[in-house]
Amino acid sequence: MKIAFITDPIFPYTVGGSEIQNYEIYKRLAKKGHDVHICGFKRWGGNDSITLNGMRIHGIAKYRDLPFIGTWN
Repeated sequence: MKIAFITDPIFPYTVGGSEIQNYEIYKRLAKKGHDVHICGFKRWGGNDSITLNGMRIHGIAKYRDLPFIGTWN
């Protein structure tokens, strides 16, 4: 089965609890033989599409850090 996930952060390029949890789901689906594609922010150098642990990762938008403007109050 072909499966596509659309997300902004992609583990291991962005580390957080939900990123790790989602990555484990992606990885296990790929291990079961599914054709897994993940589309999100490109935070790596080189090609826009890479293969990692049997998954195809596509960088569809370049991530930019936004400057902090103003206060939180």
